[in-house]
Amino acid sequence: MLAKGGKILFSIPGLHTLEPLGKKILYTLVRVHDYERASDVMRKTLIKVSQEDLRENLQHIHIPTDLFWGMDDGMTPFSDAKIMEEEIPNAILHRYEGIRHRVHRDKAKEIAKIIKSYLK
Repeated sequence: MLAKGGKILFSIPGLHTLEPLGKKILYTLVRVHDYERASDVMRKTLIKVSQEDLRENLQHIHIPTDLFWGMDDGMTPFSDAKIMEEEIPNAILHRYEGIRHRVHRDKAKEIAKIIKSYLK
């Protein structure tokens, strides 16, 4: 939503020249450095990948699946996690209050414990 809003804002005559600075500020504020630091080709790839709807494939995942999700994730909303939990047979959704997109870093020990429990 922020990216689309930014495109509209910077399409206003006179503001187009501020677009690179605006993007840099926006990505710094929302802590999205993958996109900010990516090459032009990688940026286009990230846009295409994030726009692709793979929901119809979820029902075909037939292995037990653990989903680890920060409930305050602003990049990939928690509503997506709930869709995956419903659509993937045998999925378990692990919710982390107050955690954003970096759940794999912020809750690494808890996630490792869960994974290790399957290895016993």
